[in-house]
Amino acid sequence: MNQKPASSGLNLTDIYHVLFRHKWKILIIWVLGAIATVIVTRQWPVLYRSEAKLFIRAIREQPTIVAPGDEEENVRRLGGGDGIIASERDILTSYDLALEVADMLGPQRILAAVGGGTNRYAAANMIRGGLLAETFKGNPTIRLTF
Repeated sequence: MNQKPASSGLNLTDIYHVLFRHKWKILIIWVLGAIATVIVTRQWPVLYRSEAKLFIRAIREQPTIVAPGDEEENVRRLGGGDGIIASERDILTSYDLALEVADMLGPQRILAAVGGGTNRYAAANMIRGGLLAETFKGNPTIRLTF
């Protein structure tokens, strides 16, 4: 009574059986997926992304110089420039700068992607909403993504 127990896993013949038995269903689903892909790519344009890193050269980690006779509490340190980098990031993402960019480029060019228009405030909102500025502690760069 040497009987092998039946294996519960899939083997290669089971996979072939499923593929060849249901080949028309698989082919129809594949063709429908290809057609859906073509329709979706024609309906929605591809979104483009622009990325840049802005290096702030003025930030240098400098030791504190204390003149003889001065007390330590009179000396102020910047803390590595993180505050300056944060203020630069705030300037880059400000609404005033977005309005200046909208005026410089023209609202028609900016709003052409969403149906057009000449409203400079709508163009500034689109610029400000699409701009992401990231800073990292101890790093003198600002990563900009639009």
